[in-house]
Amino acid sequence: MKLFHRIKKKEKLNKKQRKLIFILKFLIRFSLLAIPLYLIMYFGNLFLLKVVETKQISILLNLTEIKNSVEINDEVILNVEPLKNKLVIDDACTGYRSMLAFAALVLAVPKIRNSKKSVALILGIPAIYVINILRIFSTILIAVKFGEEKLEFVHTFLWREGLIFLILILWLLWLNNVKEEISF
Repeated sequence: MKLFHRIKKKEKLNKKQRKLIFILKFLIRFSLLAIPLYLIMYFGNLFLLKVVETKQISILLNLTEIKNSVEINDEVILNVEPLKNKLVIDDACTGYRSMLAFAALVLAVPKIRNSKKSVALILGIPAIYVINILRIFSTILIAVKFGEEKLEFVHTFLWREGLIFLILILWLLWLNNVKEEISF
């Protein structure tokens, strides 16, 4: 309450107080920007994105001479000939959560000009999209080369956490690039 009292009187805030307000603004903005993620998770239809990504992965597999086919019914399924099980491409496979998380991280940072945020989004979201396609493609390649039992390990432990790490790295690189605009 003492902090808000000082703000009301328009007294100068010390550096620690300015940092705390900056962090608070970031956390509030980030929380609000997470709302679209939850709306898409519960109400969204990403069928078209699943179809597009699956066809792109199929093209990459064809380039490596791995026979495959795409089934499009109620689900989007990728059949890869050496693998016994069909691969269901679901909403989580599209990378939409990663793209939205990156966008929320960028947009939530106070004191940065919108033009710099726009550049980060224009470069970052397509990069995450491409990384996600390569993530799925490489997971399938590893399963074909080393056996289907490796698929779950690579998918769950290497790439799921790896993608989170890559998003944070992209965001931190951008923050480092715009840090001169953030002053306390």
